[in-house]
Amino acid sequence: MSMRRPLATVGLFFILILLIVQLIFPSGPADYGRFDGDTVSATGTLSRIEYRNKEDGIRTIWYLEDVSFASEEFTIPDNDMLMCYMDLDEADDLTAGYDEDGTSRAIGTPLNPSLGSTVTVCGRIRTFSSPTNPGQFDMAGYYDMCHIATSMTGTEAVSVDSSHLTPAWRIRDRLSHIRTNIGLLCDMCFDGDDSSVIRAMLLGDKSAMNPDTRSLYSRNGIAHILAISGLHISMLGMALVTVMKKLRFPISMSAAAAIVLMIMYGTMTGMAASAARAVIMFSIRMLADIVHRTYDMTTALVIAAVLVLIEQPAYLFYSGFQFSFGAITAVLLILPLLEDVFPKLPAGSLSINIVTLPIYLWNYYYFPLISVVLNLYIIPLMSILLACAIVAVAGCALYIPLGKVLALPVHLILIIYEWSCRIADKLPVNRFVSGKPSIISCVIYAMIVGFVLFFHKKQTRLQIMMNLIFAGVMLTARWRTGIDITLIDVGQGDGIYITDNCGTDILIDGGSSDVSDVGAYRIGPYLYSRGVSEIDAAFITHLDADHYNGILEMLNDGGLTMPHIDTLYLTSSSVLMGGKAYESLISAAESGHTQVRTVTAGDEFESGELRFICLYPDSSCHGEDTNNESLVLDMEYNAIHVLFTGDLGGDGETALTKKIGNYIFPDDYLILKCAHHGSKNSTYEPFLDMAGPDLVVISAGHDNSYGHPNQETIDRLDDRGIPHYCTIEHGALDVHISGSSVTIK
Repeated sequence: MSMRRPLATVGLFFILILLIVQLIFPSGPADYGRFDGDTVSATGTLSRIEYRNKEDGIRTIWYLEDVSFASEEFTIPDNDMLMCYMDLDEADDLTAGYDEDGTSRAIGTPLNPSLGSTVTVCGRIRTFSSPTNPGQFDMAGYYDMCHIATSMTGTEAVSVDSSHLTPAWRIRDRLSHIRTNIGLLCDMCFDGDDSSVIRAMLLGDKSAMNPDTRSLYSRNGIAHILAISGLHISMLGMALVTVMKKLRFPISMSAAAAIVLMIMYGTMTGMAASAARAVIMFSIRMLADIVHRTYDMTTALVIAAVLVLIEQPAYLFYSGFQFSFGAITAVLLILPLLEDVFPKLPAGSLSINIVTLPIYLWNYYYFPLISVVLNLYIIPLMSILLACAIVAVAGCALYIPLGKVLALPVHLILIIYEWSCRIADKLPVNRFVSGKPSIISCVIYAMIVGFVLFFHKKQTRLQIMMNLIFAGVMLTARWRTGIDITLIDVGQGDGIYITDNCGTDILIDGGSSDVSDVGAYRIGPYLYSRGVSEIDAAFITHLDADHYNGILEMLNDGGLTMPHIDTLYLTSSSVLMGGKAYESLISAAESGHTQVRTVTAGDEFESGELRFICLYPDSSCHGEDTNNESLVLDMEYNAIHVLFTGDLGGDGETALTKKIGNYIFPDDYLILKCAHHGSKNSTYEPFLDMAGPDLVVISAGHDNSYGHPNQETIDRLDDRGIPHYCTIEHGALDVHISGSSVTIK
């Protein structure tokens, strides 16, 4: 008895082995931290030029491969690239002057080097950051997957030699110029945001896209329309085959030409995972026509996955790879089963969402519920949109006014997309935030779904839907008990998250002085990873930016991409102090439908088993000293106290010391959030001796200019044998309290 789909079987076995190897022996990015900030000189082959729109102008980026450095101490792997952010003046003022040996040197008029040129550059090494919080984007891991070892900033081009280009590089350089010219046609044909969206759809160029538009598409689950995928490849490839057949070219010649064209198109657009899958599957389809064999999509899909993973095994853990191959797998394996029970359109949508739900939750921690409805008409409209866009660009190449007229249908469809997403944003249940599921939850989900599909003919539609909903509940269920207190690593600042794991979510401060957009890139993603969509209370201890600017981001966001804040608490001293920071918080809270309340000494708050008492500032504070009038909260849970002290200084500690004994007893377990990031002017001996903390946690930024935490403070803690942990060494610190047990990780 012969094996069905032997190639697919072998391929799946290879992928399984590769997955096991990757899990047992994970390969992470190399650590170049010790070279961060060093000025180095490097020589390599220019493989790509990219232009990114920034607030200060267009940023030019060169990608070099086969890189060698002047210093033998610094090296990168042979198959990795160096990402060079060109100095703006240097990029604008380069000129091509040639030595007698044909080497061009930067001396003064615009220079656009050919791909494949040998270039020498000089600049400062800037390494990519690794995540220090759950939910934080792994920049180092992402660029490592893209075969980019590190970056160079303030880069100056020392020399450019374009005299020895190989034929392969000449083709890639020509494709790059074609891409640039098509992009210019898009700019002439379409207006504003339309051009940047069409650039992304046709050319894989998202660098010019408005960040708000990208976010709009992403949070509503239609960002996949921006990726080069099977729709592009099949539309262009089959169009060429059809035209050549009508011109009576042989099938083999038509298919071969289509394969070459699609490989060139994929190369031109960057050959992302989705594009690589589509190009490989299309090529296999055409090869089947050439050799007169039957095309098997399942085998083609597995071969595509194997080839992509051979080039980069880390794609297994990349969301783009998972979504692209997962969606096609759903169509091949799940759709035929559900079509026996459901009509074709809802069966197709349900099949894809069954597969993409755990992918969404694992990578983004939420699922855009409205995307189930939006994609029912947005995906069919994509064929019309792409066809109209291609025709409009072609028309613009002939006559610009003609292109603008032909672009009208594209504009109308993009308006439908935009307004669909904006209406979705206003719906109260647009987004289901569940947090990152555990591996066990994913396995249980897969088992239940497999059971439902295996016995689909023995169930009614209602039973299938109820069982699938049950699978979703098991995927998103959380079984954690007790409470968690997390010092989010915000760099030089404070950001403390508290939850009772029963629906109460609280923030104390949220800001940073050395991490830009700390709300969007650290606080928000961390909260989403914990399944938080609403913060019940956000306390701001005082109005220093490193304690509130992330919360201000969240207020301005209004719950679109970060959790919404229900109630904002400011101290009486902050109200008296007023100022620009206070006004911006009040204004953002009002626009975001957030209540604002004032807190002063003696105020109490209870939520479930959590009890908060405000110890400071009191009536003696008149808004004259930001740090010394910081909010001090005592949180009590099962006779365990946690003292949050903001940036309280020595004078404030003196006033506070007199009050502590009324609330915290010697036998109580006390966790202290060290004041002012471990400054030597806080956490003095009298305060420590009166409070008697059993555990101290410190929030401070790596290599901060203040020297926090100060060694004097650390010595005071060590002299008393008090264990202490800092976000600098450990990243996010999670203190878990269950009953009378306290653990930290």
